[in-house]
Amino acid sequence: MAQQPADAPLSEDGQWWWDGAEWQPVESAAESSPGEGQLSEDGQWQWDGTEWQPVAGAESSDLEQTMDWEQFPELGRMLHYGEDVEAYLTDLGVDPTLIDDDEPNA
Repeated sequence: MAQQPADAPLSEDGQWWWDGAEWQPVESAAESSPGEGQLSEDGQWQWDGTEWQPVAGAESSDLEQTMDWEQFPELGRMLHYGEDVEAYLTDLGVDPTLIDDDEPNA
């Protein structure tokens, strides 16, 4: 694929550029792979050429702060209640006393 010049004419939808003879696909930022050593936008991850690795010295609490827990309410509940299943079920609106445990030793 040819390199797109900065002044190349674009299609109306912005997905194609004209090379003078034919339309070429525009390479989006999502399609281009990051360069080795490139940092993520939040500065917490570095591309090693194959996958994202945590940046040395980044605190785990720094990484946790980037999590939007509102997107994962069930995961937040699970972490909050841990092994307290009855409290977890109650929070979900389930009465744990109405559950019949057919395998009490499992």
